[in-house]
Amino acid sequence: MAFIIIGDSFTFPEGNAATNRVYTYSKGLIKHGITIHVICFRSDYLIEQSGEIEGIKYYHPFAQTERNSHFIVRRWLNLQKYNNTIKLLRIISREDKIHQITVYTTRLTTHLFAWSLSRIFKAKLIRECSEHPLSQYQKNAIT
Repeated sequence: MAFIIIGDSFTFPEGNAATNRVYTYSKGLIKHGITIHVICFRSDYLIEQSGEIEGIKYYHPFAQTERNSHFIVRRWLNLQKYNNTIKLLRIISREDKIHQITVYTTRLTTHLFAWSLSRIFKAKLIRECSEHPLSQYQKNAIT
């Protein structure tokens, strides 16, 4: 049985409070014998695209190390992460049945994508986004 955690509110293995929460969930599930795959859906430019830490497998389907100077190429690469994620989940589902997909996001597009993945792979969808509601805003609420 495999559980998938997908979201754009964190960057695994290092990041913010959301990353720490995903890490804690993953460690708890591993203790119960469940295979965890964390898919970081942010469009971050990272050197390491996938790996494993303490039994937690993580992936960055954006798969870019540096920013392209052309706008259209950047949009194309951003769309490719959806395709890369579907390919990745197909590989995971061949190894082990995907039982649950947990989506950790505040964006509607990522949530809808995770919902469609849950339908394609016949998995339960759990929405998790317990970050502080004003964490995305740097200015005060009045201005």
